[in-house]
Amino acid sequence: MKTKFHLTMTLIVAFIFCIISCSNENEGIKDFQVRSVDNCTESSIEELKLAFCLLDSMGVAKTQFKEGENIVFSLALTNTSKDTIIIKQNIIDEHFFRVTEKSQQQNMGTPQTGAWCEFSNAPREIVIGPSETFQLTCPWILTKSLKPVYPLCKGQSNEYLPIGEYDVEHNLNFSFTVSQNEISTNNDFKPKITFTIN
Repeated sequence: MKTKFHLTMTLIVAFIFCIISCSNENEGIKDFQVRSVDNCTESSIEELKLAFCLLDSMGVAKTQFKEGENIVFSLALTNTSKDTIIIKQNIIDEHFFRVTEKSQQQNMGTPQTGAWCEFSNAPREIVIGPSETFQLTCPWILTKSLKPVYPLCKGQSNEYLPIGEYDVEHNLNFSFTVSQNEISTNNDFKPKITFTIN
């Protein structure tokens, strides 16, 4: 009888231990909260806020552009914590700022030609101090006054987009560290902005 009791208790303790350890595995995986605000999409997770906007050459967020007008793609990353946030390189994937023509779903490319293009032994990460904002921007048309912010690179300019309606999105699956805690996002949803050129 005692043997059955000990065996039963051992199985119960092992089961509880398994449940606790399985729930801790996903503790560092979080989802974003996403909403649209004034021609932009805003996302937040923990102490990191993202504002994704399309800007004109004067820095005004909008979704309607004139034919031949330059578009600056912008992702502002704001640290609202009292600790430094370190964002891993996987925030920029091959689809980052990818533009798609809406009716035919034609891939029009990205404003940047690459990321992390400069040779360096330094880690490929974005470091944002407490209460600071780091703004990743890249113009569609490369000019002397409008250039990409590193780690985005642009070796050559794009053609102006023709009149039409377009979608652009960015990645929300990446990792960052705050207060020595590694946080991995788990979100297949990509914030999207629809814009028109007329």
